[in-house]
Amino acid sequence: MKNRINISTLEDHVRYHISNYWAEHCGSSTGHVEMPNGYALMKDIDGDFYWVKKDGTSSASYGSDDMAKRSAEVDAMGSCKW
Repeated sequence: MKNRINISTLEDHVRYHISNYWAEHCGSSTGHVEMPNGYALMKDIDGDFYWVKKDGTSSASYGSDDMAKRSAEVDAMGSCKW
């Protein structure tokens, strides 16, 4: 999915993915893994997981929520400014 859209908040990005990609938001309250700050876990129409970042970036699809979380953690470390 690796694309970027021009919306200002993470919540807006989540709503965009739900409306346009028939995705489902999978928060930790639904029994899924806790995502890094600024990332949301999504589940696509095929049942695969991916993340959406607060800047609008989205990841590739992963077979489990844990794999998507690990990818988000790696992405978060890469975007840190030391």
